[in-house]
Amino acid sequence: MFSFPLRYEFVVTALLASFNNVRIINETTAVAAQYAVQLRLKLQKRALIVDIGGAGGCVTVVAAYHRNVTILASSENRLPGGKDFDEQMEAYLLEVRDKFFSDPSV
Repeated sequence: MFSFPLRYEFVVTALLASFNNVRIINETTAVAAQYAVQLRLKLQKRALIVDIGGAGGCVTVVAAYHRNVTILASSENRLPGGKDFDEQMEAYLLEVRDKFFSDPSV
């Protein structure tokens, strides 16, 4: 996760390198934009994009219509993520396996 000073330095560096219209967006927002462009949505749809990675989790809610994407909400959190999330998911899946499957190899 980039702090504000790091984001600012990145934008300044990009502008010095002659890049125009530099914007920094989080990963889930980028995925939402790509989703709308790829599908060329003919009907307005809302989508929830979730990214749970090694460093934490991000959630973005978007409204997409054709190639226009409006970010309705976005949030990042350092936890759950990485090993914490993996351990919780493993415990949950083992519980489901034990409850619903008699064959332990499943």
